[in-house]
Amino acid sequence: MHHQSTPVHYGELKKIMEALSCRFTELPSRTISQHRRCFADSESSSQSTKAGAFFMQALVCFYEACRLVEECVCEASVKDSPLTAADQKNEDTLESVCVCLLKCCDTVYIPTVTRVSERTPSPRVLQLFLSILSLQFSLSPSHMPAFANKLGAEEVEQVLCCFLMLQCSPV
Repeated sequence: MHHQSTPVHYGELKKIMEALSCRFTELPSRTISQHRRCFADSESSSQSTKAGAFFMQALVCFYEACRLVEECVCEASVKDSPLTAADQKNEDTLESVCVCLLKCCDTVYIPTVTRVSERTPSPRVLQLFLSILSLQFSLSPSHMPAFANKLGAEEVEQVLCCFLMLQCSPV
């Protein structure tokens, strides 16, 4: 029996990722960085816990979206399908969603994770973040030189240093 997967609706995926990214930037970094601290005020603690949970869920969702799109990029039958072929009238293409994810990573996830990690580095957050960065390199190869230059920026180097320090510190 031939099994055919449900087609990926790139336009819908883009809308979801853009909405998620917008909410991600609205999170106050102070609240997220205090996620693991104890509070005398239970309302602040609850707000911090919710913000921290949303932060992680948003990162996981973004990672899974990148992973799904990477699978589509790597799968020749999906890439060459009439449903996903580039069409000037249709902006819901595989390439457009790759560019959208790259833009969200560049403008939202890198700065936000960097800001939060400077205050409270977390191995779980940093591992997920590095996995997201790794996936970006397979999504849209034509955009990678500019993206790679951006990764050399000081703020990303700080996150990588935090990650390495966490990996090397005794438990």
